[in-house]
Amino acid sequence: MTENFDINTKFYSYEGILGRRDYCINLVYISAISLALNIPFTVYWWIKCSSMEDIFRYNVIFMNAPILLKLISLLGTAAVITLLIPTIHRRIRDICAETNIYWTTICTIFFGLTNFWFMLPFTTYMAVFCVASIVGLYLLFMPGKITSRLPYDYTKDFNWGAFLGTWMWGLYNRSYITLFMWAASATPLSGLFQIYCGLKGNEWAYKGKKWNDVKAFNKSQKRQTIFFVCLNFLIIPALFILPLIIIMALIVAFGGDCQNSASVDRVTPPPAIEQKVENKSTSTDKIELSGIYKSMANIYFDSYELTENEYRFYVSEKDWESYTIFEKLDLMSTANKIIKGCRYKNGCGYRTNSDAIEKIKLYSTEKHQLLGEFNKDIDFDNASAKDIFKNMFKIFKFYEIEK
Repeated sequence: MTENFDINTKFYSYEGILGRRDYCINLVYISAISLALNIPFTVYWWIKCSSMEDIFRYNVIFMNAPILLKLISLLGTAAVITLLIPTIHRRIRDICAETNIYWTTICTIFFGLTNFWFMLPFTTYMAVFCVASIVGLYLLFMPGKITSRLPYDYTKDFNWGAFLGTWMWGLYNRSYITLFMWAASATPLSGLFQIYCGLKGNEWAYKGKKWNDVKAFNKSQKRQTIFFVCLNFLIIPALFILPLIIIMALIVAFGGDCQNSASVDRVTPPPAIEQKVENKSTSTDKIELSGIYKSMANIYFDSYELTENEYRFYVSEKDWESYTIFEKLDLMSTANKIIKGCRYKNGCGYRTNSDAIEKIKLYSTEKHQLLGEFNKDIDFDNASAKDIFKNMFKIFKFYEIEK
């Protein structure tokens, strides 16, 4: 039986071949479907994450998930793989100029395993992902023996102006489908839709306006690409960065003088804590913050007290109970930045050593209960790079509020 080597751009079909551009378009569709089907478990996983380690124990969380959620995830992944196989099959047929079941099977296995990410341990998934990425790059950049013989079609070139400009580019080129970016911008689909606009841009632009000269069309799209490159990487960053620079300069210049007596009272620790600190150190040991570091501490924390023995930052119990693990990590990171800046300003060097890190503590404002600290069980000074990497997700300890 003679094989069919005609171009077939249908989303689901085993007949014909698929060029690189149409292969990418199909992958965008399949990725969008996969993201939508993974939403239930992703939300469940996010809710169940109570520690840093849980972020990378998604497979354990999946095994303990409700049966219905497991069933939805498994059936959704099976559907994605079913859509993926004919796309891979037609692309490999174009590359090899024949049906190659061997390569189709290998590619399907690795792509399929990446879609079962929620069942694989993190290290196993990363290994599979690396291999699947190599396979994916091969399928993407390897020229097809069949499609490479076809006449050049400029409407299938990637349009960087459409990729960077999306809806703005679409309005100018009468491609109003790009307005969908307004709905997709707040979702993970925004990146996929940008790629889709880039893949379909030339085709849309050529149909949107009447072009009698191919050179004029390409010149117009090139000018638009230059404009949107400048807009995205020069103009927009400048509009955001310049005000921030001005604000930061004002904070540094006037931050130390803008704190009124109320803020000074607010950062004074409770009497019980103050008495406890006085027993450990004299008043000369206290470290004062100023400028931007004082402003950061007052914004992120209820109060603070810094001595040579301990760097205390106070957080309300109500806020602590509502924080996610990521917000708690952000608080610890902010405290670390404040201490780094303070030490650097006092001539202690920019990098905070392990002794300084271990002194950073988070306490509750109401009960003065210890809420967060760095893990003292890890010896960072003497640990090897391998040990540090192994324990990098155990650096922090967080505690629940005692009822």
